[in-house]
Amino acid sequence: MFRHRLATLNTVLLKQEALWRNLRVFEEIASGKQVVPVLKSNAYGHGIQEIAGMLDGKVGMVAVDSYYEATLVLPVFGGRILVLGYIPRENDPWLKRGRIEYVVQTVRDLRAMARTGKKFGVHMEINTGMNRMGIRLDEVDEYLDYLEKHPRLVLNGVMTHLSGADEVEKAGTIRQLEEFDAVCEKVLDRGFRPEFMHASATAGAVKDGSRYTNAVRLGVGLYGVNPLSKDDEYYGELEGLEPVMSFRSKIIKIQMVKRGERVSYNGTWEARRDSRVAVLPVGYYEGVPRELSGRGFVRVGAGGAAKDEPLQRAPVVGRVCMNHTMVDVTDVLDVKEGTEVTVPVLEWAEEFGISPYELLVRVNSTIRREII
Repeated sequence: MFRHRLATLNTVLLKQEALWRNLRVFEEIASGKQVVPVLKSNAYGHGIQEIAGMLDGKVGMVAVDSYYEATLVLPVFGGRILVLGYIPRENDPWLKRGRIEYVVQTVRDLRAMARTGKKFGVHMEINTGMNRMGIRLDEVDEYLDYLEKHPRLVLNGVMTHLSGADEVEKAGTIRQLEEFDAVCEKVLDRGFRPEFMHASATAGAVKDGSRYTNAVRLGVGLYGVNPLSKDDEYYGELEGLEPVMSFRSKIIKIQMVKRGERVSYNGTWEARRDSRVAVLPVGYYEGVPRELSGRGFVRVGAGGAAKDEPLQRAPVVGRVCMNHTMVDVTDVLDVKEGTEVTVPVLEWAEEFGISPYELLVRVNSTIRREII
């Protein structure tokens, strides 16, 4: 291990107060329902251990995709952890139990868990129309029959996944919720008392039309992204969300490029005037999409009230490289090597119509995360 903390060129800053504020927004919207933050895919690119640590003591359960992610969260979060994704059944004998619970997709998977002789908390996922994971409606009775015969498999949750969580008024989503409610009613009638019943993620949290849900899975909204379209009547309820992530880099070189000279691979950008071109130590490996070659931009200067620096826009020139991006700073004031640059991930999503989910999870996990 290094005795001293090394300086870094790229940093992801995480605003703790923004995270907590976003959580409170959804706790108010949920009106007494349990809010289960989703930390899959490295907490939507933010840093799974950092986010889990900030949520410790704030919520009773978080959700992850894989068992590997659960083991990362376990040391920094004292509550319960729900593994949403599939687990190879040969791993069952070695799975940790207690605070970690599992979505179990089939009766076959239940049998494999039961063979370990261990006690597991399980959640039953219903396929109400997403047609991705989950059991069919005609498999519910067999699933419940097996649980009745194997009391060491404890049904702690019933869930489904809406294919159009932001379209709760549409017929397909209404049908999904009706089918989910019918399953919940059957589960209760048969004497099961699952602690968690959840169908909605961020987009559906403000529109949850189920009669039985008592929890919501909070995904991208936790990180400050409003997934609803601006013409959605509920858009305003999430308008106060604040982005948690700020992705910062530094200019490592500024060079003069004469008129007619070209920049980066295959010379796709030609200077129309004598230009100053800055090199940034971020590329598509770090999370700058190659598709933004020649059309993206960054913000030069850290900004914020404390520094009162203007965030000047500098266009990307030439092709984005694996670990470098070049930007034109000819018209940017007070710029030099070492000047801080903001990589505006969410601005790119809005301006270029790229999914914010995709852009966030592209931010490489090797970049240092700092909580501010």
